[in-house]
This record gives sequence, structure tokens and C-alpha cells, in this order.
Amino acid sequence: MQPIINVLDNIQKLLLLGIGSLALVMLTVGGIRYVLAQGDQEQIRHAKHTVRNALLGLAVALLAPVLVALVKTIVGS
Repeated sequence: MQPIINVLDNIQKLLLLGIGSLALVMLTVGGIRYVLAQGDQEQIRHAKHTVRNALLGLAVALLAPVLVALVKTIVGS
């Protein structure tokens, strides 16, 4: 049973790394879009939307291990 848990923990770490990296890339893209909007309200709205979603994704990525640990504690393994 222990090897399966190790594999799942490694998969969790890889997913966390991927999601976190993608969120940071999207945060950068949103910032660049905001700078390049040059006062166009529609483009600014899209850039803010991108930044908001990237921050939400980053928050989910950072909270995922905490939620997994909480579920493990509740289940008792």
C-alpha cells in the first residue's frame, strides 16, 4: 500500500508544480496585457479578468495540499 501512496504523493506534487507554474505564467500574461492596453477599457477589463483568474488558480494550487491533508486526517490514514 505504501508504494501506491508514494506514487500518488508524487503525482500530487507534479500537479501542484504544473498548476502553480501555469498560474504564474497567466499572471504575467495578464500584467503584460494590462500594460499594453493603453487605456482601452475593454482590453483593461480582459487583463484584469486574466489576473483575477490567475490569482484564483494560484490560491487553489497553494491550498490543495492543505485540503488533501485535511481529508487524510478526517479519513484517518
